[in-house]
This record gives sequence, structure tokens and C-alpha cells, in this order.
Amino acid sequence: MITLDKVRNYNDLLQIKVLNEDNLKINLSQQDQSKYGFLTLEYNIELLLKMNNIEKSIVVKEDNEVVGYAIVTNKTVYGLNKLFDDLIDRVKTLTYCHNNLNNVEYALVGQLCIKKDYRGKGLVKKIYEFYKQEYSKKYKYLITDIDERNKRSLSAHLKSGFQIIDNFYWGESYWNIILWDWK
Repeated sequence: MITLDKVRNYNDLLQIKVLNEDNLKINLSQQDQSKYGFLTLEYNIELLLKMNNIEKSIVVKEDNEVVGYAIVTNKTVYGLNKLFDDLIDRVKTLTYCHNNLNNVEYALVGQLCIKKDYRGKGLVKKIYEFYKQEYSKKYKYLITDIDERNKRSLSAHLKSGFQIIDNFYWGESYWNIILWDWK
């Protein structure tokens, strides 16, 4: 049986790390990157622990195996990772519905991943419904960024209610900044 919950223990974080490594762009063929999507940011256990102390991440489990996750965080992640810093710096300059995003409480998706055998089963939508249920009282918006070459991920996020609000260049790619308005 598939369940969704917040991270409960160190073993959940270890399983997130393994799933992260298995789906990193550098570990996938071009064909798999196009077909299944990919992850850019590699998480070490120290970063996962720090981020999980900011907000509890979400895990999808079958029995005790993590088969999907969404890393939950917010602006206080600033200083832990250059990609987050650049995203937050960019978001500070944006407005949405006449609100300067620097003055609004928003959550960030640090990363979302579903194990290959579990894709196409509606888990992204279920994760984001759970995300909204757990965090929408505290945050007005949910924001993340997606490498524009990751068409599968962008499509899944747009179907889940996100919209593109900006883009920026980072690393060797253009990134779409997307926002889900929970109100």
C-alpha cells in the first residue's frame, strides 16, 4: 500500500539520498533524461538533515521503502546551497498578483522525485495535494525552479497547478521559476 507522510527518521533521509543519486542527470543516459526527467542537485546527508530541520520533507512509501519524495524548505535555506541562494535572490525581485515575493511567506520545493517504476501513477499530484494540506496555512505560495530541458518535470508541475512566473540562467541552463498560488 502506498502512503504519504512527512520524514520521520534518519532512514527516510538515507533513502531519499539513494533515490536522489539514482536520478541525477550525471547518472542517466540522454534517452532516460528525455523520457523520465532528471535531477540536477545532489544532496548529501548533511544538507538533507539541515533542510529537514527547517521543514519536514514529504515521502511516498510502499511498505517501508521510499519510492518518492518532495524536499520542503523555505527562505531560511539561504546560505546552504548556491542554487537555492540564486533562486531566492531572483524571487526577491519578483512580484506576483501585486505582491513583492520578498515580503510574502512562501515554501520552496527543494526537489521532487518519483522512483522510475512508480511514475505515471499520479503520485506527483498526490504529493502536491499533501504538500498543500500540510503547509498552506503557513505559506501563501509554493515556488520552485526547473531546468527548461527537463520537459517531463515541467509538464507534471504545470498539470499540478504551477505557473511559470520567470526564468533565469544558472550553471549551464535556463531555469523556469514556477509558482503555485495556494489561495
